[in-house]
Amino acid sequence: MTVYTDGRYAGTNSEINQPVSFTLRPGTNVLAVRCLNLHGEAGILGSLSNALVTDSRWKCTGRGKRYRIKGKYWTKALFDDRDWPQAVEYFPNRGWTYWGNMSAISDKAFWIWSADKGKHEEVYCRRRVSDFSVRHRKRGEIFQATLKEVDHSLLLHSRSQFGVTSVTQCAQKCRADSMCLAFNFQHSSSSPVRQCELKDASRHQDPRNYVGRRGYTYYEDVGGGL
Repeated sequence: MTVYTDGRYAGTNSEINQPVSFTLRPGTNVLAVRCLNLHGEAGILGSLSNALVTDSRWKCTGRGKRYRIKGKYWTKALFDDRDWPQAVEYFPNRGWTYWGNMSAISDKAFWIWSADKGKHEEVYCRRRVSDFSVRHRKRGEIFQATLKEVDHSLLLHSRSQFGVTSVTQCAQKCRADSMCLAFNFQHSSSSPVRQCELKDASRHQDPRNYVGRRGYTYYEDVGGGL
């Protein structure tokens, strides 16, 4: 396993079931991991001191032309990973797993890998550490969430609900609805299909109904307007 921060090499771990520590530079935007599975069950597990853990909010893929993995550009903050699929959570770091529990890693972390686990012996995974957004170039909308919006949702104010496979698809649904101002996206699920809930109000308009909700992330339009 090789770790990168904003395109810079951070370190390598070639030992199975032996956690290692890496230091993130201040202001790091993107954490990227390349992992090769040589035999047996595959999985990536990790946690940061800011409570960020490996889970389905990461994006993971095998090598394929559509995902544009060439050189090390995929490890950089400017790389556009909107077409990458979400990672799949296979086991939590608690209870029974193939690898046992890693006490040095948060019990809120999950062993993750790509969705097509049997087809990908080598995977590439990314996670934004700082604020992250989904941008639509044609009309200038930017749907943004920060780490504070993770595990939160806006209740009521529902426009419609869809099953999608990525946050980009959810943002596209919101963009297509002229009354949509925000959406809740189900980032954590054992299924590749995630819930997308469109809203005709923002959390600033109704803060009382902005609540904690595990497994969902709240996004709102912060640019250009709809």
